[in-house]
Amino acid sequence: MKIKQLITEALSLPNDAISYHVSQELAALYPKKALLESNDSSFHLEKYAEANLCKIKYDAHIHN
Repeated sequence: MKIKQLITEALSLPNDAISYHVSQELAALYPKKALLESNDSSFHLEKYAEANLCKIKYDAHIHN
């Protein structure tokens, strides 16, 4: 599944199902990558990366 198709399919789902569907499909598309999702405001991604526990790769082409 390509990203454009993934987005089109996700937007046709009920609101409560979108995030689950997208996370499942992204995991299938990129099995060697990880997606971190959190509502914990005490987690600081930059500090986690500074401790060499992950790498952050910024992509200027992605709007967010």
